This record gives sequence, C-alpha cells and structure tokens, in this order.
Amino acid sequence: MKAIFHASFFLFSILFFGVSLFAGNKPDKGYYACLKMDGAPEQMLYLHGNTGYEDRVVDSAFVKKGQVVFRSSSANLPEGIYRLLDANGNEWVRLVLQPGCHFRVNMSFPDPYLEYKIENSDENQLLFGYEQVTRHRDSIARVHYEETVLTLAPKSLTALYIRCLQIAVSKFVDISAVSSLPTREITDTGIAIFDNMNFADARILHIPVDYKVEEYLQTNMDLSYDSLAQQIQIKNIGYFINQVCLSPSVKNYFLKYILFKFYDDLPSHDAVIVHLYDTYCSNGTCEWLDPYMNRRLQRDVKIKRKLLPGAIVPVLEAFNPDGKIEKTSDIKNKYILLWFWDPDCDHCILYTPVLHRFYQENKDLYDMEVYAISISEDLQRWNQFIEEQHLLWDNVSYAAGPTNYDFVEYFDILTTPVLFLINREHKIILRNNVGEDFSEYELHSMLNSN
Repeated sequence: MKAIFHASFFLFSILFFGVSLFAGNKPDKGYYACLKMDGAPEQMLYLHGNTGYEDRVVDSAFVKKGQVVFRSSSANLPEGIYRLLDANGNEWVRLVLQPGCHFRVNMSFPDPYLEYKIENSDENQLLFGYEQVTRHRDSIARVHYEETVLTLAPKSLTALYIRCLQIAVSKFVDISAVSSLPTREITDTGIAIFDNMNFADARILHIPVDYKVEEYLQTNMDLSYDSLAQQIQIKNIGYFINQVCLSPSVKNYFLKYILFKFYDDLPSHDAVIVHLYDTYCSNGTCEWLDPYMNRRLQRDVKIKRKLLPGAIVPVLEAFNPDGKIEKTSDIKNKYILLWFWDPDCDHCILYTPVLHRFYQENKDLYDMEVYAISISEDLQRWNQFIEEQHLLWDNVSYAAGPTNYDFVEYFDILTTPVLFLINREHKIILRNNVGEDFSEYELHSMLNSN
C-alpha cells in the first residue's frame, strides 16, 4: 500500500497546503526521464506517443543494470501521456512527459505500479496513483481516487485522462434512429458522447484513449445516399467540429481526420466532402493540405458537387443499335434509371439481367424507363449481349457513335456498373455504385423511398 499513501498524501497537500501542480519555472523544451526498475531484463524499450489516433515511436533507450534513461536537450515533445513498450509490443509503463520535464522514477518490476517512488513530477505522481488503484484496488477505491483528482487537480493531465476514460465507457449514444426523423426534428443526440470530453484542451490529442470519434463517424458514414441522410451527416459533423473542437489544434486534427475518412468513392459521402471543403478549406485555411492534395481535392469536389442529390444533369444523347440517336429528353416517365455498364464486366453481366427483369415486371408500377449506356467500344460484344438477354429498354453505346458529351467523365464512372436515378426534369435523386448486395429488393426500396 506504500504508493497509495504517497498519492493520497500528495492530493491531501494540494488541498491543505496549496501545493501547485505547475509551480516554478521550467525549461520549454527537452526532457529527461530516468526509470529504475530492479530486475528488469536488458533490452531496447520504445517510447510511444500519439497525436489523436496516430501512434508513433518518439524515442528509444536500452535497459542497462535495471535502469533506462530517455533524454533530449532540444526535442519538443507535446505534453501528454506516453507509453513505454518493448520490441514485442508489450506495455511496461505509462509516463507523463512535458516540455522541460526532468524526473526520476524508482519502480517495481514487472509491475511498476505496485510500488514506486517519483521525484520531481507531480503529474506522474497522479498518473501512477490512478494506474495503481485501477489495477490493484476495488472499484470503490478507484472512484474515490478519480473524484479526488477531478476535485483537487482538475487541470492536471491525469484529470483530463480520467474524464476521457469515463466518457468512453458510459456516454456513447447511437444516433442511427435520427435518420427516420423529419428534417425539423434532426437533433444533436449523438453529440452527447462528447459532453465531458474536453476537446478545448489541446493536450487531449496526446493521451492514449478512444475518443469515440470513430464510432460517431461510422454511424454517420453508414447512413444512405438520400438528401436527408446527408443533411444529418453534415449537421452532426459540423456540430462536432465547430462546437466540440474548440482548440485550434484539435479542430485542425479532427477536420483533417474526418475529411480523409469520408474522402472515397462512396456516393453517400460526397455531400460531406463538398461541405467540408467549401466550409473549411476553399479559402485556404486548411494549411495541412499540400499543394498537390489541394488541387486534387478541388478537382474531385467539382466533380462530386454536380452529382449530388438535387443537381440537374444535362440531357444525354447517344446512338442505339440501329444507328439512331436516343435522347433522355424524349423520355417522359416519372423516373429514368441511367445504367452505366460494360458487356465485358463480370458484375455487369451478372446484374444487368437482374435490372432488366425488374424493369419488365415494374416499369408501369413505378412509371420508369431505363437508359442503358454501354461504355465499351466493342460494338459486336454489345450487340451480342443485347440479343442474348433480350434487353428491351433504351440501349445506347459509345461503340455505336459519339455521345453529346463524355458521360464517363461527367458522371465520374470509375468502375461499372453504376446506376443513377433521375426524374423527368433530370434532377438526380440518388446514385448507386452497384455492389454485391444489388438485388430487386434493393431496387424496390430505392424507388419506394422516393
């Protein structure tokens, strides 16, 4: 119980004698941490630090005669909780490092928190005390220690760490049900996960905890392509960035993290990417974007913007097997399904008959027409497939003659098949990059929801 009494006395002194966790003038760079571990085997140890979800090795040192020293006179490590790991990835101990810190720890081995003595580091005294009650005492002792730290040392790194761990365990809220609400009832329920996680404190990026941002994003990422779902995505992500990430460095980190999390080929993410770029990056404030990445993002946002739900697409004109021009402007049905495919594409060969069967059975029910565009230059293969499958919809192809504009470029066709649902005014309703789950059931759901 030796170390418990050390930690308790330390906290007691803060309350009654006014001891400050951050008293005194300290250097603003470099660090020195001498760790004595009697009986520890001689081997290389690695000091790991993190910035958000990114873990990296910041230093290494060799254990010799039960002692290991990490030092630098110039390195500028951010204040945070660092983990000491061996070559096999086994964690030995956690340490608080701050710019200019200079401390020693005598600790037991292999359990460093069982008995320890810390010199010249109030923050490590708090952290070791917390790790000890967490690992060696009951839940009552742990809760008491947490309450004491939060009350007497609320600005300490250990207090920030404790709050994050408490929230990670108890406050996650699933917001998937929000997608069924009318627009006026979209709420910020999901953001409750972050209520007591202090993203206004830049040090939060440098403590090894699960921020729950991944789960929060995944809930938003799983929403569908329709405009209501994308409103929910944008609303909740915007709330997180603007109302939760109050520290500039934290905001920049998570803005970058979220942007690249949604920056992919999934149509359901397009509105989020466009919104994030327009709101935060178009004016040049995203300094973490290098020139190449900024140009690429600008180009892709321009493409994605014109394919969002509600955008109007130009009339498509292309040649049919008889050499006549078929125009989408001549189609008067309520819905037009643009089907981009290739007769040499395995998935196209598999799913084109599925779509055609659905079309024949339901074209009157949904008042729809299919405008099927083969992007292949193989005229013979295209004609052969049409005849074999008896495709009785509007068939056009690049192979039959020039189109009025490059459909592949405009609609950003990177793979086939791809389906766009538009109305008779040529307004995009949704886009579907056809995958393994493509079925008549999915087609019914798509049309019934619109």
